[in-house]
Parts: sequence; structure tokens; C-alpha cells
Amino acid sequence: MADSVQGSNQYARRRAARTGSGRLVPPPVPLAAQASPDLNSRPPGTQEINLEAVLAQVQAAASKQTSPAQLAQMAADRVPWVRLAVAGNPNTPREILERLSRDTLPAVRRRVATNPRCPDGTRVRLGRDPATALRDSPASEQQHTLN
Repeated sequence: MADSVQGSNQYARRRAARTGSGRLVPPPVPLAAQASPDLNSRPPGTQEINLEAVLAQVQAAASKQTSPAQLAQMAADRVPWVRLAVAGNPNTPREILERLSRDTLPAVRRRVATNPRCPDGTRVRLGRDPATALRDSPASEQQHTLN
């Protein structure tokens, strides 16, 4: 260990003498010793997402042929695009739309407000939420007339 430190100091002295700076400059790190990120690794706690499977779920969630039971299950999906598709499906039951109206993502709540089956009370509540307020929605118009 002492030999490697002494060797690097000698290199630094020679380099400083060559550059005329008078200060010690650490030797460059060889490329092989630099940490290279593994492009195939993921951050801890994350899972790989199969994009084809997600696309199939989004298409099923947007389909008018999907049953209410399946829509209820998809409304709890961890992938936001699936919940967004369920919120926009005109066959989504009102109870599920009410649950999605409290989603953490404003885009999902906004999509609920534009769904024709959205209960009026839910649409008014969403219209008052600054994150989901729609300029042309009936809830937004009602809010402006109240002021």
C-alpha cells in the first residue's frame, strides 16, 4: 500500500514539474477502474415492466366489452395508464369512478371528470380541485357562476 502511494506521489511530482504548476496533481484514473453503470440493472425495490402486457391491459381497460368486475380489478392496478384507461371507459360503473376520483394522479382524476357516467357530485368536487379543474367542464362553469 505504501509503495502505491509513494508511486502515485512520484507521478504527481513529475507531472507538476512538467506542467510548471508546482502543485501536485493526482494521476488519472484508468478507464477500467472507473465505475461504469450496469445498463441492465434497476434501482433497488423496482420491478421490470413488460410493456406488451401493460399495453394489453390498457387496451382491455379501454374496451367497451370489458366486464364491470374486470374494470374494478383494473382500477386498482399499480400502472397509472391502466387506471387512466378505466377512468375513461364509458362503461365503468359509477362506484369505480368515485374511487378513481380520489386517485393520487391528477390525470386519472381529470379523466374521471370527463367520463359521461361520472356522478354530478363527483364532477363538481373534481371541478373545485385546482389540480383537476377543467376549464370547459360543467363543474368549472358552475364554480365561476357562484363567485
